[in-house]
Amino acid sequence: MEEQPTYGDLQKRVKELEQQLEEKKEEYQQLKRIFLSHVNHEIRTPMNSIIGFSSLLADNDITREQKQLYLSYINNSSESLLGIIENMIDMAMLEAGQVELQESSFSVGGMLEELYARLSVMKQKRNKDLVALLLSRPQEPAELNIVADRYRLEQIMMNLAENAMKFTDRGVIEIGFRLKNENILQLFVKDTGRGIDAGHHQMIFESFRISRKENDPHIAGSGLGLSIVKSLVELMKGEVWMEPNGEQGSIFKINLPLKQDSLAAARSEKKGARRSFLDDLRLGSRHLAI
Repeated sequence: MEEQPTYGDLQKRVKELEQQLEEKKEEYQQLKRIFLSHVNHEIRTPMNSIIGFSSLLADNDITREQKQLYLSYINNSSESLLGIIENMIDMAMLEAGQVELQESSFSVGGMLEELYARLSVMKQKRNKDLVALLLSRPQEPAELNIVADRYRLEQIMMNLAENAMKFTDRGVIEIGFRLKNENILQLFVKDTGRGIDAGHHQMIFESFRISRKENDPHIAGSGLGLSIVKSLVELMKGEVWMEPNGEQGSIFKINLPLKQDSLAAARSEKKGARRSFLDDLRLGSRHLAI
């Protein structure tokens, strides 16, 4: 018979758990202080840029070229500031359980094509001339439609792609999707950037975590992007993880559960009906719901 723990054993275990809880609280508070200090810097930087270049625009002696340059700096800083504020609001809403999915039907390939176009503009703005962008999509099915929250799925992929862009100075960034099986849609973002230490693969998805050193000159943003990704994927009943991309870089993968949509069922019921030329073109299409 298994020996039952004594009262002394239980007391000792309770003290150990209390000590672990206290250490976690201290760690959380320390991470929170680092996060607030970092966000304070990230907010002040674009704000100072906006104020400074706005003041320069008031100078009547500046040239047309200088004016356009200052306006581009103000626009970039405004976008950066907006991104930080949106991340903070999203994280607060996710932690409070206030985010509700708004589902609609859309093409996964079409969504990624739009994302690719946005990334191409971002690449140009950030002078990433040595980075190549790739869009990968399977040959079968030729088109894949799903029912999901398109805005949130775009947000997930954009956060991952922006993260890849931030830490890839040369090489390749690839976005894409595939059907892992009839029940699972897998999306991914690959890069050949700096990569992430093996010990940080899970840590990077935690709130207030910044995986790079504080003195890293490439660090930017609020540090909430990957935490938001994880929370949104879990809200969609999926999973997200990170793997090394060979000897250099990272691969972020997302698995989302799929179920047969009523529109797909309706198509299957019409198998015996006469098909038009357009129907033949749609034979590769599958309509699935998350």
